[in-house]
Amino acid sequence: MTLYAAMRAFDVLDRAGEIQAPTLMVHGYHDVQLPVRQMLRLAKGYPDAEIRVLDAGHELPLERPAELTAVLDRFLARP
Repeated sequence: MTLYAAMRAFDVLDRAGEIQAPTLMVHGYHDVQLPVRQMLRLAKGYPDAEIRVLDAGHELPLERPAELTAVLDRFLARP
């Protein structure tokens, strides 16, 4: 099985509700390798997830490091 096939076959959506820790999902709006619609589909399984979609592609940390750091800092600073 190729890595791509394995990624497509990997589905944790039915177990996502088991996560009880605060969850932050950050994604690049222009990511063509993993489209936003797939992240939003996955996010539905996390009832209390905080979702942030940034103006970036697949390499979000390299494309928007300051913006990503700010999002992470705000999330981690929450009580």
